[in-house]
Amino acid sequence: FSNIIMLGHSMGSNVTMEVAKHNPSFLKGIILISGTILSTRDVMLNSNIMDLMTPLLESLNQTFPKMFSTFWKKSHLNPIIKKVIHIGGFNTKKVETQFIEVYLQKVGELGVELFFQLFNSLSNHEIIPFLQNIQCPALVVSGDDDR
Repeated sequence: FSNIIMLGHSMGSNVTMEVAKHNPSFLKGIILISGTILSTRDVMLNSNIMDLMTPLLESLNQTFPKMFSTFWKKSHLNPIIKKVIHIGGFNTKKVETQFIEVYLQKVGELGVELFFQLFNSLSNHEIIPFLQNIQCPALVVSGDDDR
């Protein structure tokens, strides 16, 4: 692989930067949209609530795997979860509730184990010391409230 222009949105920006860090010869350029150079755990839902929630959710998943899997897959139908995710993780003036439902549905399809694997991996994301080593061109698209 070479001459790739990699695009990352949100957590995908972290993945894109990790590829640029570990495999720079693959990339011709990167595009980062609404991402962060900080650990995902530090910025998800605009707080560090995931530090508290992740162990609890993982424990529930391990203790009640079938029930939690159903809950995970159906979370897009729960109005309370939709509201918490909408207010905590998105610009409510620009992102409609319908998008949140689709977003949660796609996260549910991803599967809880894969989500936690990605989330925990990206929680250890340490890119700041390596930014100066990323030599390919980068386009960064970010809003005022992005961190």
